[in-house]
Amino acid sequence: YMYFEPKERLLVVINNLLTQSNTITTLQGKVQTLVTDLKNQGKDVTTAQTALSDISTQLTAINTLLTTDKSLVSNVTNATANPQSVFTQVRKDLATVRADFAKIRSDFATIRGSLKILIQVKTGTASQSAK
Repeated sequence: YMYFEPKERLLVVINNLLTQSNTITTLQGKVQTLVTDLKNQGKDVTTAQTALSDISTQLTAINTLLTTDKSLVSNVTNATANPQSVFTQVRKDLATVRADFAKIRSDFATIRGSLKILIQVKTGTASQSAK
């Protein structure tokens, strides 16, 4: 149990983060479609496009790291000479992944701010009847 429990916990965390990455990839595609539509309308989407490119770079790094770590953790057995060193390295990598997700959140906030300026959202209530 000295290696089994940490191994399984790390695999669950890695799988959850991979799922989150896939969800963000889907969202990124939808936002890219919106940005492309706005660009075709003649709007300046430079800020949003730059943030989307950064998101893409972050997701590539995240997926590469998580795939590598999943393989490392999966290969830990009772015959592994020093499983603790693998677990320690994977935990460091997971901290890097979490920091990359924080950058992605920041990039989405940047996109949201730039799109609010480009898209005029009509708010308010229906016209009131004469008093």
